[in-house]
Amino acid sequence: MAVPEALVGGVFFLWLFDYRFSVAVQVGFIACFGMATETGIIMLVYLREAIEKHGGLENIRSLQDLRRIVLEGAVHRLRPKLLTEGVAIISLAPMLWASGVGHEVISAMAAPVLGGLLIADEVVDMFIPVRFYWVRRHRWLKLHRIDEQDAEHVVLPAPESASFGDAVARKGLGKAPP
Repeated sequence: MAVPEALVGGVFFLWLFDYRFSVAVQVGFIACFGMATETGIIMLVYLREAIEKHGGLENIRSLQDLRRIVLEGAVHRLRPKLLTEGVAIISLAPMLWASGVGHEVISAMAAPVLGGLLIADEVVDMFIPVRFYWVRRHRWLKLHRIDEQDAEHVVLPAPESASFGDAVARKGLGKAPP
């Protein structure tokens, strides 16, 4: 999901710093795509974990709850992601303005990585949770057989908890020996 945006950011930085397409730039794009993919996958893992922590789509009572849970998962991932991306960006910035021996190769390699990370980072933070919400929203409506027009106003009843007697009977603890 974040790879096209990383490509746009990388191409923008190539244009901004006037680099030509070369083998070093290709290597930079490969690194950029790998980092953008990894960041997007980790965001999806956090979003899925937030849904599962609340019992899955079956136990979510309303679209407002679903929206809150997705936001909770995205915010939970934000701090570690910003730290990881920040370290990568801070470490790549000096490569972009290097002036020593071989700087032509290193700076050409760093430009697409840095540009792609800056753009893909914002996409992962904002658009992946929104896309995830809309996919899960569609699945939630289909799962509970709710019409699209009524979706925002529906609040499902809370799941009934089983009584202590039902739990004992299921485990076979309440039976007398034969």
